[in-house]
Amino acid sequence: FVRDGNLVIKGEYLTDGEFGEGWYTGAVKLKERYKQGYFEIRCICNDSPGYWSAFWIQADSPYTASISKGGVGGAELDIFESGCHSEGKSHNSVTHAIHCAGVDGVQEGFQSANLGKFYVDEPYTKYNTYGLEWTEDEYIFYINGVETVRSTFGNGVSQVPEDVIVSLE
Repeated sequence: FVRDGNLVIKGEYLTDGEFGEGWYTGAVKLKERYKQGYFEIRCICNDSPGYWSAFWIQADSPYTASISKGGVGGAELDIFESGCHSEGKSHNSVTHAIHCAGVDGVQEGFQSANLGKFYVDEPYTKYNTYGLEWTEDEYIFYINGVETVRSTFGNGVSQVPEDVIVSLE
């Protein structure tokens, strides 16, 4: 829903939900698919235990080696994920990651590059901005306009149009 000009994605446990009892939450996927460009979101992450806030880009079947081809045929690009809401060393941090299949010819399973855990100023109470620049040659990740990491993980950068998604799981 929209409140005060902001998109709000919430999760809740329903005993009488449309699909039965359980947890209900949501995601938004853009209608268009994109190949390269700059992608950015300004948001406040959910701080409830068990929830996972994320802004990501994903191709069709990035976990199938014959399609993903090590990422050039499609990958999952986690611009940010925030499952680090509990107190401790991961509190107030987000991660960047890339997932694909078929890296260096491996045909079983999928391969991932966790690009790091990055401190963010109060991500559960203040707006922060997360971005990804996807070029022909590399992925460049940003937090609040500051470059955090660059990567060419896999057999190369995705060369196919992909979906842009924001979600709460």
